[in-house]
Amino acid sequence: MGNDFIIIQLKTGETIVCETNDVDPFDDTNIVALDVKYPALIFPVPDKQGQIGFHKYFPFSDSDQKQEIRKSQIVSLSKPLDAFIEAYKGWLTQVKANEAGLIIP
Repeated sequence: MGNDFIIIQLKTGETIVCETNDVDPFDDTNIVALDVKYPALIFPVPDKQGQIGFHKYFPFSDSDQKQEIRKSQIVSLSKPLDAFIEAYKGWLTQVKANEAGLIIP
């Protein structure tokens, strides 16, 4: 594995999608934290039935630095659908462009 996309359900009720470099993110044997890249909070879009949005999970952190979520806070993990990954990648492209100061029409 490695560079996989996963959906994380936290004890707080938040649902996150992210990339991970962990060899096997589903194996919690002797692992304290899950290394994540570009975690995004998933939320329903108001007034748009069935649509979701994304928001940076660590909004004031440096996305290029190591980020992790303690496994003790994780309720479940799952693999996202390909269409969901594409939506997340589209959002991520815009986030990276904004951080770089680029304007995307």
